[in-house]
Amino acid sequence: MKNTQRTGNSVLWNAARDLNPLIVGMLPFAIAFGIFGVTSGIPAFYVILMSATVYAGLAQFVVVNMYTSGIDQIPLLIGFVMLVNVRFFLMGISLLPYSALQPKWQRFLLAFGLSDEPYVVVINRFTTKGYNLHYQVYAYSLVYLFWVLGTAIGCAVSRVITDPLALGVDFAMCAAFLVMLFPRLRSPQNRLAAIVSSGSAVILHQAGLGEGAIVAASILGFCTVVAVKNLFSTYVREA
Repeated sequence: MKNTQRTGNSVLWNAARDLNPLIVGMLPFAIAFGIFGVTSGIPAFYVILMSATVYAGLAQFVVVNMYTSGIDQIPLLIGFVMLVNVRFFLMGISLLPYSALQPKWQRFLLAFGLSDEPYVVVINRFTTKGYNLHYQVYAYSLVYLFWVLGTAIGCAVSRVITDPLALGVDFAMCAAFLVMLFPRLRSPQNRLAAIVSSGSAVILHQAGLGEGAIVAASILGFCTVVAVKNLFSTYVREA
């Protein structure tokens, strides 16, 4: 019993240590959403409830902006959330080989907890040390708790800080995503995918695609990795 508890505490500590720099970058973003939601005229309770149930980061900002602009058709708002979060589908595919043996109900719950920050540490851990369900649950839970907590803090300080950019959230999020990106650039195909994704995102945004540029660039980056791996596999077989 003591050994099991010690092991569990060790895994929790490892997850917290790996996530620490990412949570530091994410927390201002969560606080900014709380401020943005309340200052947009939405009651604090519903702003926090949205973070607790939708849990979609960037999509939450966009949906609140759409809603306060007069777009209140629920199917349209849900559809937009799903479109912006299509990248999580691609992340889930990459994690499937590691969690495929888990019961379906566990995979369903894990799918809800999937987001950018825990994905980075989880996939790095699994590719180097193998699958660990407890590590995955701890990582997902920690980020989820800090996202909801940060939103609540933002709601609480919204009367004092009315401009989310005053928190430096734009810089914090850029720094956090760079921290998430660099550990994944060890292989040539990942570096190529990063170049394709970033380049296409800039081009598509300049072309007027708006937020859709991020979605399209993510898909292009994913397709690049798949294509390179398939070409390499074909070359090895023919050789």
